[in-house]
Amino acid sequence: MRIACRTAAHFLRDFGVFGLGMAFAIEPRRCRVVPSFAMNKPASKPIIAAIDGSSHSRKVAVYANRLARAFDTGLTLLHVVGPLPEHMAVSLGLLEGQWLQSQLREGQSALDELCSELGLLEVETMLLAGPVPETICGEAEEADAEMIVIGAHGHGPSPRIMLGSVGDRVASLSSRSVTIVR
Repeated sequence: MRIACRTAAHFLRDFGVFGLGMAFAIEPRRCRVVPSFAMNKPASKPIIAAIDGSSHSRKVAVYANRLARAFDTGLTLLHVVGPLPEHMAVSLGLLEGQWLQSQLREGQSALDELCSELGLLEVETMLLAGPVPETICGEAEEADAEMIVIGAHGHGPSPRIMLGSVGDRVASLSSRSVTIVR
């Protein structure tokens, strides 16, 4: 894959690619940036974009898609449904199974809408249930992902105050590179 940019610095600025450990070869006459792994080397590892259904998820998907296209690698959009805290189940009067089914439907709908809105055709989507940060990191390990792209903002400030930021937790747990999109 050849990417036409004025210089390597422009490529890095345009795609926000810093610290990925990628080597670049510059063709001086055409002034194009060619990622070294695109030059007769095996395909790179996939990128996992963690999507939570918030409005910020669009930014995460767009950024991850740009990275995947730039580095000619696969992209997986991952939505994880976390467990329902017991105190919320009692106050809402829901059974955990009913809540989980509802959340899984909403998650699949969010993934489908995001793919169609952004025109993402060659994207794998995944819908999982479990503790969110641990599930994201576990899936990245299992898929041998190059990196995880996650949003800095989710469903609002109250979960962050009570539970801590999912992005912060993923960054501390993961052995993979983590990019937090603001």
